[in-house]
Amino acid sequence: MNRFIPAILLSFVFVVNANTLQTQTISLNQGWNAVYLMVEPQSDDLNTLLSDTKIDMIASYFAPLSSVEFIDEPNEQNWKSAQWHKWIAPSREDSFLTNLYRLNSGRGYLVHATDDFNWQITGEVKFLKPNWQANAFTLIGFEVDETLPLTFADFFESSAAHQQLVAYRLIDNKWTLITEPNQTIVERNQAYWIYSQGNSEFYGNLQISGISSDGVVFQPSNNRYEIMVKNIGRIPSDFLFQNVLGTDNSASVPVAIEVDSVAESELLSDITNYASPVLLQGEKTKVSFVLQKNQINGQPSRKSLLQISGFGIKRLIPISAQL
Repeated sequence: MNRFIPAILLSFVFVVNANTLQTQTISLNQGWNAVYLMVEPQSDDLNTLLSDTKIDMIASYFAPLSSVEFIDEPNEQNWKSAQWHKWIAPSREDSFLTNLYRLNSGRGYLVHATDDFNWQITGEVKFLKPNWQANAFTLIGFEVDETLPLTFADFFESSAAHQQLVAYRLIDNKWTLITEPNQTIVERNQAYWIYSQGNSEFYGNLQISGISSDGVVFQPSNNRYEIMVKNIGRIPSDFLFQNVLGTDNSASVPVAIEVDSVAESELLSDITNYASPVLLQGEKTKVSFVLQKNQINGQPSRKSLLQISGFGIKRLIPISAQL
């Protein structure tokens, strides 16, 4: 394990976005690519969704357990296997094997491209927990922050299920064992075969609790929502917020943060002014969001996104308000 600890203070970053649809851009190379989807396209017609791309096959592994024997080279894979669900372009002779009809966020996929290109895929954002398979390999990726890259050793250093890390990455159409985790960077948009020793919910050293897959939801009878942020890593961290526009430039859900001063409790409408505590390893803090209903201007509902970043993680959280 990499014992080097950067002499820096890391930051958790929240960003308010303008809707729950986002576009993920994935750089594909000619041949096979292992990708991790962070958005969920609403289309059930993959023939139409992928018609203008250079993709002619997508496959994902669906089975109760996966052992290393299933991690074959994609060019040598038996695609007739029931464990593999795949979409195959209608132009190919083997298109009759298609049994994959939609793409889901939070899953790893093998994607075959006929040429190099950037795949832009738009879909709904969900706040999902990782679906690790206990005592087996999982094809999985991570919503990491590319501006603060972490090695596999640093990323998994606090995960009990991954202390004896066994992970494969796809290089030149071949699965390659990661033999130097303290020198190999965890990359955004990439999927890896990773073994979990027992059950795990690990998704990085930034832990966020109190959120369902639908994200932060304000009900008509409740304009307050609390989440918990915890640092389980070795490096001290704080977090901050900033506002950004979404893909349609629509108004975001207006929220303030309730903070306790020496004299009284107050609301910070400008969340960029929120000064969080520095969290040491194992420390956590509560963040209280308050919906500012008077800023919604009579709309019955509104949706947007929160982006949270910290210790190498950058995640999107849906936020919605029903009035």
